[in-house]
Amino acid sequence: MKTILNYKPPKPLLTVWALWFAVALCALVAQLAWGPVQGQGLDLSESFFLNTLLGQFVHLGWVHLALNLLGLAVVLWGFERTVSPVTLWFGLGWGLLTVPLYLTWVERLDWYVGLSGALHTAFVVGLLHAWRHWFAARAAQSTPPSPLPLLLLTAGLLAKLVLEAKQASTGLPIDAWVGGHVAIQAHRGGALAGLLAYVARVPVLAWIGRRR
Repeated sequence: MKTILNYKPPKPLLTVWALWFAVALCALVAQLAWGPVQGQGLDLSESFFLNTLLGQFVHLGWVHLALNLLGLAVVLWGFERTVSPVTLWFGLGWGLLTVPLYLTWVERLDWYVGLSGALHTAFVVGLLHAWRHWFAARAAQSTPPSPLPLLLLTAGLLAKLVLEAKQASTGLPIDAWVGGHVAIQAHRGGALAGLLAYVARVPVLAWIGRRR
């Protein structure tokens, strides 16, 4: 058998950038079909959950869409080395499902559009797995990597959620960049969904292990 020089094995299909392109394509198609929306959500059915589920791919305008896609790219790039692509796929998919559920039965909004809630889910899932990766490296190495970046990300997320909760007492703040209200409830629900996904992975993995 001859060795092929400069051979590079194909990368896995479910890479983080495949995830970004898949979400970006869905968002662009939805924006062209139903957006932009100003001061209202989708009205495709009588189900608030279904309208919110599909409305996550529609945005208030092209600036809103660009900011969310940029945020998704930053999250994927930031956690690419410490979190598996499958985990990030799961985190975002879990957020896309649970944020509409949260807004339907826990903190009801009149309407909701955009990816920001699911982005918070993916960020929390990635952050918690990055912490897990750091603790594993600390146990295995005499000189573990510095936890400072993760500490800053964790403090920044908590400060953001606390600040948004304080702003909610005076009414939802309006973001001039996106041209609409900031969906504080979706951000909070997305973060909680990310925490739940990470906590639930322990019994799920144990159940999978017993099934094998």
